[in-house]
Amino acid sequence: MAGKRPAGLRRQVLSAGDVAKRLRGFLENLPPVNVRGEVSGARVSPSGHLYFALSDEEARLECIAYRRSVKSVRNVIVDGDEVVVTGTVTFFPPGGRLQFVVDHAETAGEGAARSALRKLLAKLSEEGLFDEGRKKPLPKFPGRVAVVTSPNGAAVQDIIVSIRSAYPPAEILVVPVPVQGRDAAGEIAGAIHAVDRGRTADVMIVGRGGGSEEDLSAFNDERVVRAVAACRMPVVSAVGHEIDITLTDMAADARALTPTAAGRMVVPDAAELEGWIRGRVETMTAGMLRRAAGLRREAEVCAERLRRASPMRRIDETAQRLDAMAALIRGALRERLAGAAGRATALAGRLYGGSPARAVGERRGRMRFLAKRLETAAAGHVRTGRHELEKRTAKLDALSPLAVLGRGYSLTRRPGGEGIGSVRGLGAGDVLETIVRDGTIISKVEETREQDR
Repeated sequence: MAGKRPAGLRRQVLSAGDVAKRLRGFLENLPPVNVRGEVSGARVSPSGHLYFALSDEEARLECIAYRRSVKSVRNVIVDGDEVVVTGTVTFFPPGGRLQFVVDHAETAGEGAARSALRKLLAKLSEEGLFDEGRKKPLPKFPGRVAVVTSPNGAAVQDIIVSIRSAYPPAEILVVPVPVQGRDAAGEIAGAIHAVDRGRTADVMIVGRGGGSEEDLSAFNDERVVRAVAACRMPVVSAVGHEIDITLTDMAADARALTPTAAGRMVVPDAAELEGWIRGRVETMTAGMLRRAAGLRREAEVCAERLRRASPMRRIDETAQRLDAMAALIRGALRERLAGAAGRATALAGRLYGGSPARAVGERRGRMRFLAKRLETAAAGHVRTGRHELEKRTAKLDALSPLAVLGRGYSLTRRPGGEGIGSVRGLGAGDVLETIVRDGTIISKVEETREQDR
């Protein structure tokens, strides 16, 4: 229910624009003032105007430096610095907000946020969180990549596209978190701890797209920095762009200049990997070919050795040794017979030299006895020699491939004596010799059939 109109107030209805114009006129009539505060959110718009905010413990004042003044104040207006600006307060009707129009600015000192950041950097450095020696190497072939970032920004899409284009087999696990705002640091740190505890990935990317120093403040938060440093799996930081460096970048195991570079950093290049594999295959193929050539040469040497050790050659050498042994036996027999004949002649001479008939008779009997003994001894020697010859001949026959001929087998070879071990190399019309127990068969090849293996 509407309240009563105050007494004495004329009924006058103004539009929102009228009120805005009156408020703007009132503010613009105020004299210029100097304002001190800490800079945050500094950015230059496409129109060339510089927008930023000045704040302290009690309030926040939106500021603008028009394009004509930007050149003189741009180097002074830096996020985190404390500055003193000169200008006027005005009201911007289209946006419905108060703003301070800056004409001049000068540095007043280090801002509270910048000072706190510097102290945190010194503290964490002293603890060793940024030491190169504690940083872990990235896996060469990760099966899954966890990406802790905002699900709505361009950064996550850049990371996904770069990973899939470079290494399609890798899985991508997006862990959505806010990347700026009051609760962003706590949620980012919690997500890092959760992924690390669950071991759901092989490597982690933490980051966001570019922004002002205030936008990136979550990645300078001590909770996020410690979570990254304590992570057991390798962490790649991809915060902002090349000129933006945060404490998270310094604590991470690797830093990427952009989100796209982070995606390429954590996975191998499939094209390069394919080229490496192709090179290895070519090297192995060349090695196998060299090995095959060496084996071929060894096979040729073995074939030559087999040819030299063929059965027919061994038979010929055995026959030659038999001839030599027979000659030795014949020579030994001749020597023994010659000795016996000489002794018989000597005995006969002694018999004839004695005159008495009895002596003659005894000598004659003795001579017959000795002759008989000689004959017996000679026959024994001959039998022994023949028996030894037969034993050695039997051994040779047992070793000879021709011994099987007596059991119904045969030996087939070429007319030149070359043995045949395979149907390969034979053709229709080739002449063959087949040796059997009692002779040789001459035949001609009409057809060959190779046995299935």
